[in-house]
Amino acid sequence: MTAKKIANIIMDPQVYETFKLLRTSIVTQNELEKLKKKGVDDIYNVLKKLWENHLIKVYREKNNVEYYALLTDFYVDLIFPKYLLNTIKLSYEQKSKAKKVLNEYLKVLEQTYFENRKKK
Repeated sequence: MTAKKIANIIMDPQVYETFKLLRTSIVTQNELEKLKKKGVDDIYNVLKKLWENHLIKVYREKNNVEYYALLTDFYVDLIFPKYLLNTIKLSYEQKSKAKKVLNEYLKVLEQTYFENRKKK
């Protein structure tokens, strides 16, 4: 699964709240129902999205109690936005922006990146 696909799934606030819970524990459907307080109104749709994308596993006991567990987790880290460098390079090659402006873009990009890196 691509990072873009995961991002699209997690961007849904209901999925995100469910994902947060599943990151910390294996839960039953009754426990998932408590997420309604946090705005998760359609838990069945959320579980379907997670299941179809192979992000959760469902375990069933003999008494038909289902347990939902996260199969995978991911870590989001601050990375340098190389795509912006390509955009700046393209603007330079096409001479669509002045060199001073592009230099300023690069300075701001570098400064912002390292400031955020320090905070983290």
